[in-house]
Amino acid sequence: MDIQDLRKEIDTIDDQIISLFAQRMEIASKVAAYKSERNLPILVPDREQEKLRDVSGKAGGTLAEYVRMLYSVILPLSRAWQHRQGGNPLPFMKLSKKAEELYLESLSAGHGEVD
Repeated sequence: MDIQDLRKEIDTIDDQIISLFAQRMEIASKVAAYKSERNLPILVPDREQEKLRDVSGKAGGTLAEYVRMLYSVILPLSRAWQHRQGGNPLPFMKLSKKAEELYLESLSAGHGEVD
């Protein structure tokens, strides 16, 4: 198996991740509507901490830290999406700027490989 074959496998998995992420965000839209109808806050810190512990535990071992980091991005994106559903795009705009800065920083630090 060569590098191109491995990259094709990663591309296939990435397609699945995108599909699952889109499904997750669709449910987040429904959560936003539910919270809006009941005047509930979008951010529920205890729920997010519980979720981070849960996904880290499910991943286990060395991957636990990476999964925690992944969800440390997914959860704010979900919150920003919920805010956007309510007509407030500001949280996403702030996240987008931070994400771009982190990405550029990783490239300049020599961590630019994407495989």
